[in-house]
Amino acid sequence: MIALLILASMILSVSMAFPVRADTSTASVDRNAITVDLHLKINENITSFLNLGLPNIRLTLDASNSTMYPQISRAISVAIGQKVPGATASLTMSVKSSLIDNSTQTWSLGEDYTINITGATATKGSVASANLSVLSFNMSEPIALGGGELNAVGQAYFLQPLLSFPSTGPAFFINGARYFKHVVPGNETLRFRALDFAWVPPISQWSRSADPLKQSTTYTLDPMTSPVFDFGAPFNLTVYVVSKENVLLRPYYATYDPSIQVTIPAIARAQGSTVYYDLPTSAELFMPSITAASTIVLVATLLLDRRFARARRIVRKKR
Repeated sequence: MIALLILASMILSVSMAFPVRADTSTASVDRNAITVDLHLKINENITSFLNLGLPNIRLTLDASNSTMYPQISRAISVAIGQKVPGATASLTMSVKSSLIDNSTQTWSLGEDYTINITGATATKGSVASANLSVLSFNMSEPIALGGGELNAVGQAYFLQPLLSFPSTGPAFFINGARYFKHVVPGNETLRFRALDFAWVPPISQWSRSADPLKQSTTYTLDPMTSPVFDFGAPFNLTVYVVSKENVLLRPYYATYDPSIQVTIPAIARAQGSTVYYDLPTSAELFMPSITAASTIVLVATLLLDRRFARARRIVRKKR
């Protein structure tokens, strides 16, 4: 009976501990630049253990509306340049925090970044390449903005509630592994950064799909399904209060589970962190126009032929 209670409580807890994920982040590649749209979401209710929550954050940041923009843009550009020397980046960003489930006191912190990266692409003859190791940049500096912390969120929001649990008794889980004390989960929480993408593997290890008709290639990285990840997410902290019967009760958690999709406008091949693809030739560039012109000429010829045929029939009838 106790075993069934434990199993039922685990199933219920797991269903509670994983709210809706963020939209998939995307990156598009052309011969001149890499454009990255990051959609990051952190869901948590661990702050409710201390009757807290996330600060109310609403902001949009670009070069025109904040004195903090140069500092943040430069820091991210430096982090990207450390992956690919010579690469630079410009960005816009928006951040929003909200209480998404009052019954479980679940909060969501959503961060959206559009990053335009130059200096990470190259062309040699008819072959273009993009060094996508820029996607594994590590931005380690805290970002205090809009009344809250946007990067070092583990230390800012989750560490204090985690350390407030009794050191023994609760079941502590971090990235799929269980611990009986909060030492290791605490260290991982202290190190967690929302803009640390060091966990992103080389693109040659991502799932690949190609569309010959559209002449495009898509690479997808989803920590929930990728064999690269054993624990399912870059950051997954869960603490269960355990009853005297060893039943897992209400979970307190903080989860960060982004996914990324890269689109190449050609049939591409990956080697390590770099993708290569052939640029279209002049004939291929003009082929759609040639095809369209040929179609127009064909249709016009058919219409004229019908008109002449009709005229000939009318002349015969008059005779």
